Amino acid sequence: MSSRSTTRDRVVASSAERFARRARVARRRPWLLALVGLLVALLAAAAVWLVWFSPVLAVKNVVVEG
Repeated sequence: MSSRSTTRDRVVASSAERFARRARVARRRPWLLALVGLLVALLAAAAVWLVWFSPVLAVKNVVVEG
C-alpha cells in the first residue's frame, strides 16, 4: 500500500504546484497588462510629439519650378 500513498502524494504535490503556478500567473497578469498599457500610451505620446510638436518633420523651404 505504500506505493499507492506515494503516488497519491505525488499527484497532490503536482496539483499543488500547478495551482501555485496558475496563482502566480494570475497575480502577475494585471501588472503585465498595466505595463503594456503604459508602454502603448508612451509610444502614442511620442508619436504625437514627433508629428505635431517636434522640428523633425518641419519643412524649411519649398521650391516650385515649372
